[in-house]
Amino acid sequence: MIKDNIKIIKDLTKIFLKSAYQDINIINKETKKINKRSVFVWLILIVSLALFYISNEIIKALVSSGYPEVFLSIYFLVLAIFIMFQTILVCTNIFYFSKDIELILPFPIKPVNLLIAKFNTLICTLYVSEAIFGIIPICIYGILTHSTLLFYIYAVLIFIFFPVFLALVLSIIMMFVMKISKFIKNKEIFQTIITLLLVTSIFIVEYNVINNIFIQNKEIEIVENNFQIADKLIEFNNKIETSNKLFLVINPAVKVLKNSNLQNIFEIIKIILIDFITFIIFIFIGKKTYLKDISSLYCSAFMAAGSFSTVW
Repeated sequence: MIKDNIKIIKDLTKIFLKSAYQDINIINKETKKINKRSVFVWLILIVSLALFYISNEIIKALVSSGYPEVFLSIYFLVLAIFIMFQTILVCTNIFYFSKDIELILPFPIKPVNLLIAKFNTLICTLYVSEAIFGIIPICIYGILTHSTLLFYIYAVLIFIFFPVFLALVLSIIMMFVMKISKFIKNKEIFQTIITLLLVTSIFIVEYNVINNIFIQNKEIEIVENNFQIADKLIEFNNKIETSNKLFLVINPAVKVLKNSNLQNIFEIIKIILIDFITFIIFIFIGKKTYLKDISSLYCSAFMAAGSFSTVW
């Protein structure tokens, strides 16, 4: 039974991923090579070069100051913000407004399998973006700080588990917001409203975080020596770490990569536990709301799907 459910989730995930990426022509379907005419290919190349240059300059400056770990605190905060914004932009479309939902509804598929497959699609989308925008800065940090092999192993594990919590939290928020869907008939307008509401909410949180980091001192002090530079960097890093506590998984991730030793495997376990608990909450809420919400959005398709399973 479990194997059958896993196979169904796996097959559904493949279908949803193919549907999500069918309009992005990064790979030429005929030659099976990178499509040099694709706007996305050139955008990825330009962003990668920019990230390489900016990360290299910042990390070199911090290494020369003796506090390269400050980069990790800033990096993961920026990465978390990026992941949240992307989740907001694609979340409602993947879970509720993608074309494949109407095609899937008539089949006898358990809604929990559909929910998990949809989340897999979301997290795979985030992994692709994370690979494009996240790997270069971390690799440069590892090279310039002469990190050991354990650092890169931990970095891979962090990249796997880091976006899960953020994606789950925003998905749960999205489910609650979708409860008002029955009052709005126009799906496109509703999707726009949801996106704007979530973006505004995240922007307010991020503004408070950034305000806490950068605008606590009203006067700009002139740094005259290396001791003052060190003090300012320590103070700056402490402010970032305090703000990062809001996101639960950032500080453990920073701690793991700051000191890549065997003892810090417990920090990765901590992130996994946070992800697991949040996933259980996500499934619990999804089981109560997801089927009803997509049913209200695709009422005609649902009525035609008499064989659709409602057994959890």
